[in-house]
Amino acid sequence: MKKILVLALVLLTTGCLQSAKLLKVGDSKMWDSYTVATSEDINETKSGNLVSWTQYGPILELVQFWKPVEDGKKLPFAFTSASEDKAPVFKSGMSPDEVVEIYRSSIALVGHAVTKVTPLEPVNYGSKQGYRFDLHSSDANGVDYRSRSVFTLDSGKLYLITLTANATHYFEKRTPFFDSAVASIQF
Repeated sequence: MKKILVLALVLLTTGCLQSAKLLKVGDSKMWDSYTVATSEDINETKSGNLVSWTQYGPILELVQFWKPVEDGKKLPFAFTSASEDKAPVFKSGMSPDEVVEIYRSSIALVGHAVTKVTPLEPVNYGSKQGYRFDLHSSDANGVDYRSRSVFTLDSGKLYLITLTANATHYFEKRTPFFDSAVASIQF
């Protein structure tokens, strides 16, 4: 009986988890908006407004491609019901600095203490003008993370890709892969 209960619990738990698929080297289409290439086989999960890639697991490093955010919508963070009411919304016509601020505010609402945000740098987002910034944060357990975000504003929408990784080792290790993916974008 004990084995049956354990098996039932495992089946119930795994049924609630997103399943990852192995994405092979090559191009991947994102929401009929653009293609992006992966230079290595990578684990991919899809959920609503996010496509996530990871090599070592989402606790250590995670690249997320955000569905283009439309005017009046919130960034697709996993807010609690209490914090979702406080979450800022994207408005078309925002300046790049305002985009950084709504991202920073959203990170804080999901329980990370933001300790540093680097100045914006102009970069290419495919064939479009984009911006890059890094953000340093710590979670409630004191684990330090670094994020690199690259975004562009086009046709009233926000296109955003992020790398979030453990600051100790994985951010530096995964940044070249992230930068390669961003450089491969084709609209």
